[in-house]
Amino acid sequence: MKTLDRFSGANLSLITILGPVVALLVLAYVAYAAYPLVAGPRLNASIEQQENGHFLIKGEVKRVAVVSINESPVALTDQGTFAVERAFPPGYTVIIVRAQDRFGRVREQTLTLVNSHYIQYGSEENNIEESSSTESVEDSGDASGQTRVD
Repeated sequence: MKTLDRFSGANLSLITILGPVVALLVLAYVAYAAYPLVAGPRLNASIEQQENGHFLIKGEVKRVAVVSINESPVALTDQGTFAVERAFPPGYTVIIVRAQDRFGRVREQTLTLVNSHYIQYGSEENNIEESSSTESVEDSGDASGQTRVD
């Protein structure tokens, strides 16, 4: 009979209060730990023109195993950023930045570039204007961005 007295009264109400609180804390931690697995890769890329006429493609990724630009692998820093300098010919260019996580889920961002800049050797002035670029990434994996360089 003494064992029943030990769990009666105040002790029983403390157990009924702490039990659900502990269960809720465990459930919250499991949701927090599982978020990266559920969210998939994140990709944010942009392009800007350098003074030498080349273009810098840079971006930031999270939860990614492999990043490629037009199917060429790109090195990532420990912070999850990348930067690649490339030269593109005058005209319309489509750049596809692709990020894949370790489970095979893919996020792509398409950057379009209209380069009407012709390099004149011996000229100090390049007369380059860059319009604003917009990039968006949708969950379906399709994305578009546009940069025009005159």
